[in-house]
Amino acid sequence: MKKSLLSIFAALTPVLSFAQTAPITRTVDGFLDYILYLAGRALPLLILAALILLLYGIVKTFFFNSSEDTRKEGKSFIINGIIALFVMVSVWGLVNILRGTF
Repeated sequence: MKKSLLSIFAALTPVLSFAQTAPITRTVDGFLDYILYLAGRALPLLILAALILLLYGIVKTFFFNSSEDTRKEGKSFIINGIIALFVMVSVWGLVNILRGTF
């Protein structure tokens, strides 16, 4: 009983001293900043995934070209990877321009 009360008190100590930090603030600006933070963390991973898709298509097209179907599939991966990289980097640039402007 004492240990559970002690652990509850230890968990609530930052709340009692007003020292806790909220993961999402209660304002619209705080929420938008949090969304931009999450997007900033996720976007490099998505760009890495598109780059891996592109490299996979290059390897499949030029190194495993045993059949025409394999080459077509590899070309499809290359085209999709280039389009994905272009769109993501363009949107990232536009967002940074808008952030700097407003």
